[in-house]
Amino acid sequence: MFTEASLETEKLVENYRDASFDSHIESEFAAKTYCNYLYKFGIINCKHILDIGCGDGTCLKLSIKLGAKSVQGIELSQGAFYSSREMK
Repeated sequence: MFTEASLETEKLVENYRDASFDSHIESEFAAKTYCNYLYKFGIINCKHILDIGCGDGTCLKLSIKLGAKSVQGIELSQGAFYSSREMK
């Protein structure tokens, strides 16, 4: 994507926060890929995990299954947040 004008930071944050979240399938594939590598290199087992931009929390849930001691997620998108609540 190309644009000549850039948005102000506040507008970008607002757009991200208000965007819908329809990436459940992609989120699951990405979480499996990332978590498998993190597990392989000993980064998950018995560790405290912080996921910034955690989307619907799929990676956090998988981290717990792979032995994480605790997980925390930060997500600005309201759409992703509400999607995570629906997945429980």
